[in-house]
Amino acid sequence: MSNITAVQTGSGWDVDGPTTTQVLVNLDTNGRPIGMVTPDGQPVGGGVGPTLGLVGDSITAQWLNSADPSNVYTQGRGYILWALRLSGCFVNVLTAATPSTGMTSKRLANLPTFQAQRDTLLAARVDYAHMMGGVNDIQSDATLAELIEAATELMDSLAPAVKRLYVGTIPPVDSTQGNYSTARQSVLLAYNDWIRRKCAVSGGKFRLVDYYRAVVDPASTTSSMLAAASADGLHPVNYGAYLMGKALAAAWAEDGIPALQLRLASAGDARVDHTGATLFSGSTNILQNGLFNLGSPSSGVAATWTVVDQGTAGGSSVRSVVAAPSGIGSAQKLECTFTATGQQTKLTSASFASRLALPGSLLVTLRIDVAPGPVNLKGVRVRINGFGNVNAVYNWDQLDANDVALTEGFTDNVAFLMNLPAGLTTPSSFVLDVFAESAGAGSATITVSEASVRAIAA
Repeated sequence: MSNITAVQTGSGWDVDGPTTTQVLVNLDTNGRPIGMVTPDGQPVGGGVGPTLGLVGDSITAQWLNSADPSNVYTQGRGYILWALRLSGCFVNVLTAATPSTGMTSKRLANLPTFQAQRDTLLAARVDYAHMMGGVNDIQSDATLAELIEAATELMDSLAPAVKRLYVGTIPPVDSTQGNYSTARQSVLLAYNDWIRRKCAVSGGKFRLVDYYRAVVDPASTTSSMLAAASADGLHPVNYGAYLMGKALAAAWAEDGIPALQLRLASAGDARVDHTGATLFSGSTNILQNGLFNLGSPSSGVAATWTVVDQGTAGGSSVRSVVAAPSGIGSAQKLECTFTATGQQTKLTSASFASRLALPGSLLVTLRIDVAPGPVNLKGVRVRINGFGNVNAVYNWDQLDANDVALTEGFTDNVAFLMNLPAGLTTPSSFVLDVFAESAGAGSATITVSEASVRAIAA
């Protein structure tokens, strides 16, 4: 499997280097490719649920790391990823968003613009569209009138072609950011106000998502971001992306974007029991004891599962099997104590390698509940790991100082499809891992439930 790419060059406020790569991939809810697209944007292959198309710059594009086409994973700092996780919506994502782009060709004569991205989405006939950007135009000293002219044309051409067009306000720029000026911030504020008014009087034609309101520091007289929301004063990091994703998830919920029921539905939904003996041969769930309700726990850990505290010395966890929040089966509870940055509590399943259906795909679903009041919890990530053959990760939090801890509890709805590579031979081990990671001394209580890995034949 290979990505279809179009290399573009340029410079701008948010460019990470002299060359940027645009990758158009049809993704599942957590960034795994479920079908490629042709050079003109047409999806190849199908998927579960509707398709959401993205128009934007690096703030939108940074959620997807596509440097390695054999191991595509998503970034914890991406607000699109957080919206998918928090909402439980299972939509395919067609991302045309690219760093160093904007709306006004008059000001960005040497850079690609949103109009090309718009054309990609129209050709792909996406079900929903999302548009947010303009910060590069403002850095190029675009006027408010120029922004409004370009945005109006984009919005009016996208809206009739989709069930709903989501339009985001631009997150604020910190006064300490190198390209900040009060004049540019004034244009940003005025443009955001125009977006709010435009959406309010559209009769439902446009759906506002107020990202500015989600991450601005309400006490800042310069309209800067919350201190924890960004490391560079422009791009959101994990906590800022979480707040923005929460705003988008709320909009989807109000609009009734479907959240498909992909998780387990009964306390006995498994192909094998905790010993590996056949339980229900017709079940596609090949994960042993995914409901943590079979066999007897050992030291508070469900049968066939293991828990390890790793990373910087000093972290620990108290483990117990408790009632599942949904009432289906049981749940594995991990009460984590962190003494430093870089500590992890890792929950690992028994290997399901012998039950793989090759060639084919794996549909991974589970629920993760983070109790209110976590302290220095950087995040929770999930991995399915086939040693020697394939290693797929979603929500890979960046292991650096830019990852800021989450400060509130949440329910994480995990659902992603992994296509097994062509020619894959059965690995010696294939496991499901759940990691709770620290950003400093603190604590967090994590409950994992309704875990399944479904074997889907090619």
